[in-house]
Amino acid sequence: MKKIGVLACKMLQDEIVYLIQNDSKIQEIVVIEEEQNEFVEKLNKLNVSYQSVPSIEAILDRTAADGSDDNEDNDEDDDNEEGAVSLIVWNLKLGLHDSPKILKEKVYTCANRLAKKVNGVCLFYGSCGSVLDKIEDDFKPYPLVILRDKDGYIADDCISATVGGRIAYRGFLKSLRGAATLIFTPMYSVAAEEYFEGS
Repeated sequence: MKKIGVLACKMLQDEIVYLIQNDSKIQEIVVIEEEQNEFVEKLNKLNVSYQSVPSIEAILDRTAADGSDDNEDNDEDDDNEEGAVSLIVWNLKLGLHDSPKILKEKVYTCANRLAKKVNGVCLFYGSCGSVLDKIEDDFKPYPLVILRDKDGYIADDCISATVGGRIAYRGFLKSLRGAATLIFTPMYSVAAEEYFEGS
């Protein structure tokens, strides 16, 4: 079974839930417990089965204990599972965007830790002020992908990702004609207090 790591901004957890609900290849879900309260509540509400581990290190220990080798692709297992996927979900805390340097450092560090345990990493972040623009190149030849729109552009941020990408997002911003605006997705409305804490 292929293992896919999802490293995500907490603001995009609804999109991950949607993915889980609609991708029949996802046969196993492992949730890293850090910053996961709302996420696991949503899985529980939808009766989605998952395993919960306290940290990425717990996954390392669990895999080492079962004798498997993370660096080997087991094609025979993949054939037997008919493309089945084990999803490892790690939502990072809010507030990292307060400092682009800290955001980049945290995402790169966590992606590197996660990459050691999976066949590929899907990054549920946008470029976030251009700090993550080069992450795919920086992780080559390891398979890591960042959210892109249908035209191939990296999403600007979590709002861009939810409204359809760069062109749709910029069109929406232009329609505001410079008016000071806060854009609230459902997750923003839930996490606004946490997001603006300390601002």
